[in-house]
Amino acid sequence: MVPLELVTAADAADAAGDGDAGGGGEAADGVRRPPTEAATATLAAYLDSEPDATLTVPDVVLWKGGEVCDVVTPQSRHSCCFTKAYGHHVEGAGSFLQQAGGAADLVAAGARYRARLAAGGPVGDEQCPLGELRLRYFSDREVARLLGFPPTFAFPASTARKQRYRMLGNSLSVTVVAELLRYLCREPATTSKD
Repeated sequence: MVPLELVTAADAADAAGDGDAGGGGEAADGVRRPPTEAATATLAAYLDSEPDATLTVPDVVLWKGGEVCDVVTPQSRHSCCFTKAYGHHVEGAGSFLQQAGGAADLVAAGARYRARLAAGGPVGDEQCPLGELRLRYFSDREVARLLGFPPTFAFPASTARKQRYRMLGNSLSVTVVAELLRYLCREPATTSKD
């Protein structure tokens, strides 16, 4: 799975060699440095204040894909890259958001999940241990925010959620592309001949 780092405009400018605004990049001494804490936001900054209850990951999906799903928290500073398969495939399609418990709870739920699978799998409508973490999909608005789309961006109301995920999964990070275009379209530096 490819991580989607939360890149700020300062990070992208630094990566393009346009200075150091606290976002890492290459310093005057030629050493590449990682972004500072202040330059990288947590996922919480991109989340909806009132998430849709229909975004909860169903137990059937957790039982089938619990071994390969990527789980992040609002305090995470990265997620997996969201692909057009998000919402109907688990492996490599994007992250699930953990809404309850902490890292220890994730480890414990994962251990109970693997033990249940080793014992023959779920019986009937048995709840998946990973469900205790209240995992949910990111909304299409949240994915758009993570990709740097402006707050005014909206899909037509008639566009189904699955189609929205497909279109976002086929898109690029607006923030990164904008910085790359600025870098590519800038005036070349002049050098003096001594």
